[in-house]
Amino acid sequence: MTTRKATFSNDVLGPCIDSPADEIVDDAWDEEDHPNLTDRNVAPVAHGVVLWFQLDDFDAAVARARALKAEVIEEPYINPAPQHREMWLRDTDGYVVVICSPDGEAAG
Repeated sequence: MTTRKATFSNDVLGPCIDSPADEIVDDAWDEEDHPNLTDRNVAPVAHGVVLWFQLDDFDAAVARARALKAEVIEEPYINPAPQHREMWLRDTDGYVVVICSPDGEAAG
């Protein structure tokens, strides 16, 4: 049986993820500049959980997300710290999913 989450993930990310995330980010509520981690008293389920996926073909994943009319939280942009491109989405269960290109891909 295929779940909604599996369908969303396969359709946006592709059928295979070559490598798992290499870090877990544990940011405190209302700290730093993370607009999706504010006001814990009105937070929906999974608020604060952000799933990050680094993809070799970022442009193809963006195209798939657009074709599926995925809910876009933040359009693609260059994150200057890791020098990669990222796009923030919300999956069908309400989880925040970030897709990004490999670190350094957007340098120069």
